[in-house]
Amino acid sequence: MESHVQFRYHDLSIREIEVIYIYLTKSFYVTEEQLSLDEIEKEYSHMVENDYSLTLIELAFSGKFDDSFFTILTPERWYSIKNIIKEIKHRRGKRSVLVLLKFAGVININSDIVFCIINKFDKPFEIAIEKIEYLVDIVPTQLANLPNDITEVVYHFDDLSAKWIPFHARRNDKNYSSKFVLKDGKWEIIN
Repeated sequence: MESHVQFRYHDLSIREIEVIYIYLTKSFYVTEEQLSLDEIEKEYSHMVENDYSLTLIELAFSGKFDDSFFTILTPERWYSIKNIIKEIKHRRGKRSVLVLLKFAGVININSDIVFCIINKFDKPFEIAIEKIEYLVDIVPTQLANLPNDITEVVYHFDDLSAKWIPFHARRNDKNYSSKFVLKDGKWEIIN
């Protein structure tokens, strides 16, 4: 089966879209979707509050977050995509840029893994992008005691410690969504 990536975006120039798309198509089958501000508010209201100058880059990969992802993409293409995203942030100045990198789990864990960067400052944004590939060995260990039936784990970048941390996990049942946070090495339900 061919690897797939869904490329969703808002407020990117045609050239920015083309460059990201070209690098992705060298390794993946790509579908793309431009989102309206209304769609962003509906889908990401918990992350962005009425930010009308937001730029969104979402890459949802069909594969797991592991070494094979970086083998398929190749280090050179990953480096190029990181640089494009950093350049987009640099061009936006103090305007918000939301980057979501989604994966279909990690080794032995089928929950979606989402790396979320939303930041108004260039340096922490760049550090966050640079550190993602170094998490390949850490994430499976951090998620070893994840509760059953978790559908998604979201990581945020902590500017103060300059580290990626598991921010929350979500379990979606038929009519109810449960949210968990990691405290002292254990996942605790908060709703």
